[in-house]
Amino acid sequence: MCSESHRSHKERRTCPRAWPRRGAWPPSAARCSRVKHLLAERLSLDVEPELIGDDQPLFGRGLELDSIDMLELAMAVEEEFGVTITDDDAESLLSLNRLVDHIQAKQS
Repeated sequence: MCSESHRSHKERRTCPRAWPRRGAWPPSAARCSRVKHLLAERLSLDVEPELIGDDQPLFGRGLELDSIDMLELAMAVEEEFGVTITDDDAESLLSLNRLVDHIQAKQS
């Protein structure tokens, strides 16, 4: 499971860029943190990445993402991690943990 990160604003902006974009994963907590930052940055969310819950739904009552956000998220995951999300993988977009698990499974 992911753990919440309590980094300063400056650390939060610089740390994710130090991780490799493809290939070996950082530790689990860092993996979740990177996906949270990706969500917040690419979708211009009005929420701090650290406040996104690990099991929080991405759509509906969760982060309230819509179908356009889903497409943008799928493209961001492909660019950032080299993992394609197809229609058959739509369940992986239900929560942050499912998305992280899907990315890890596809990269293994």
